[in-house]
Amino acid sequence: MVVPRPPSYAAGMSYCAFITTIKQFDGKASGIIVGILLLNVAFCFTAVAVANVLMITKIHSIYRSTGASMAKAQAEFTTEFLRNQHVQEAASSAVNTAINSQFNNSRY
Repeated sequence: MVVPRPPSYAAGMSYCAFITTIKQFDGKASGIIVGILLLNVAFCFTAVAVANVLMITKIHSIYRSTGASMAKAQAEFTTEFLRNQHVQEAASSAVNTAINSQFNNSRY
């Protein structure tokens, strides 16, 4: 009788890298080497996740200290975005292409 795997496994890997790493330490030399390698990867991913959280909180505090708001950011984006010559040319080209394709690909 085949026992199905629990839903926490996808392609034989668990959700938590640290749990997978601990399972690799089986006493053999190859298991220890693979376990150390996986432990290194798990710590690196954890360090990057922590750095991302710290960076987001730092950026958020800088953003809030400038007195900026979402309304100001949206207004600035729309005015600067619509004034950009490259954006205007790209939008014009896209509209022309869409109109030409509609006229050239008539269904009737």
